[in-house]
Amino acid sequence: MEEIEKKLNEYMGGLFDFKFKSAELDKQSLVCYVEFLYKDGVILSAENRTKAEEFVKQHLPKNFEYQVKFVKNFLINDSLEEELKSFMKKNFPAILYSIKKLNCEDGNNNIIIGIAADIKEYIETRNVKAEIEKHFNESYSSKIIVDFVVDGSLENVVVQEEEIDFNVSLTPANRTIEVSEVEPVVGELTETQAFYIKDKKQPDDVVVFCGNIQFIKEYSYTPKRKPKDEEENKEETVKAEEKDNSAKDSASGEEKQEDNPTKGERKYFKFVLQDFTDKISCVFFANKNNYEKMLTLQSKQPVIIEGKLELDKFSGGVSMRVKNISKCILPEKFEEEIVYKPEPKNYRFVFPEKHEQYMQADLFAFEEKQPSEFLKNNKVVVFDFETTGLDLTGNDKIIEIGAVKVEEGKITERFSSFVDPQVKISAESTRLTGITDEDVKGAPTYDQMLADFYKFTRGCYLSGYNIIGFDCFFLYVFGKKSGYKFDNDLIDVYKIAQKEVHGVKNYKLGTIADKLGVVLDNAHRAIYDTIATAEVLLELDKMCDISESVVKFE
Repeated sequence: MEEIEKKLNEYMGGLFDFKFKSAELDKQSLVCYVEFLYKDGVILSAENRTKAEEFVKQHLPKNFEYQVKFVKNFLINDSLEEELKSFMKKNFPAILYSIKKLNCEDGNNNIIIGIAADIKEYIETRNVKAEIEKHFNESYSSKIIVDFVVDGSLENVVVQEEEIDFNVSLTPANRTIEVSEVEPVVGELTETQAFYIKDKKQPDDVVVFCGNIQFIKEYSYTPKRKPKDEEENKEETVKAEEKDNSAKDSASGEEKQEDNPTKGERKYFKFVLQDFTDKISCVFFANKNNYEKMLTLQSKQPVIIEGKLELDKFSGGVSMRVKNISKCILPEKFEEEIVYKPEPKNYRFVFPEKHEQYMQADLFAFEEKQPSEFLKNNKVVVFDFETTGLDLTGNDKIIEIGAVKVEEGKITERFSSFVDPQVKISAESTRLTGITDEDVKGAPTYDQMLADFYKFTRGCYLSGYNIIGFDCFFLYVFGKKSGYKFDNDLIDVYKIAQKEVHGVKNYKLGTIADKLGVVLDNAHRAIYDTIATAEVLLELDKMCDISESVVKFE
């Protein structure tokens, strides 16, 4: 592909700086999807796009059908920031904890990263600078140069007038939970501060965690004896035989004195400790002095423990070899305190569009009932998600959002986007939604989309069709993961329809839309469902006081 890339740039006069990005073959359809990047700041007209596409197809092998796509390569601060965060999270997550600031000098394509002094040597030994530059130079048309500087020397760096804060989405490494009424069980642990379990994953660290015990169980094993030389082994064998014969000779017909079958056994306990951030497998090796004390511990027992983190050969993660255990009282509010992000200043990934609604003129429109005072004075965002499934535990992902804004009783704006779930979409999900892996390829991730959706919904009521049991849950879970607190009051159109619409066989959106004379096109596609839901809401507003159906987002 490098040869084709070179010839393409020569053929197009070097104006676009085309760079090959990817080629993916669909084995079932035998269609190969080829993607090229071209530099920002130039316009690839339809004529030039067709010309470049035909040239690429002519120089590719003739075995397959090709679809060629050209994507503008945005080299701007925001995109560099997001790309860097994504790359570091995947490849060097530990370094994220110590990154202080990020500057991008657009004119020179430089990324300057402020770091804590204690990780400078680690970054150099891991060759992080070269890895980041390699990643960016594979993703962008222009050459990117990365420099790490110890925070504090940043003042000597010539930077952009508008400096970018690097708000790391991962949590800091030393957050703590304070417990009370500590009562030692094993050892003398009187510590009252414990780390978040999810913050500590480095083997060989000695840490303190707190939480509730789960699945505690007792086990035993017999330690292997250390090897002895041949004479010692022989002597041991003779003594064992003599002891065995003596036992047989002295045994009576009713009772036989035998050696204790458990002699030499060691006891140990395995359990899971869970706080509000994560859980970890633990093991404690007991002795005759603390065995009975360990038996007092039960599932759901709140404890604070100290021990050493070790690599778990079975799970591939880390487990904890526990040394000290104390009972304790956990905080009354035992949940993670999240510092939610403010409303973004600008839209960055999904941009609202003006909604144009074309309706046939009605000579009697003046007789139609006007919107209620509630709709005249309040904005409502009607939204709908399409997802990979119905699992409400967070395993299923958002793959599309559709939303419209209702102002003064009219639909004024649309907010619509595919969402990259970063997992493969199942055939069943595609059958139900019509959304394929190709549709979501290159789309914003859920956190990128929700940042813009948060901005779109500020100062508005949230509405939808049967959203309280499903869509709102996805919004809450993924909003929390993204750092955005959606706390808008809710209006569920489904609940209103159940009260106000009679004589229907069911209360599906299509059925209610048909009953109220609302057209529903392309059902199960988010944007069309939201438009239909908004129009149903406007019809129901003529029938009742919808403000009575407002509920809190809980």
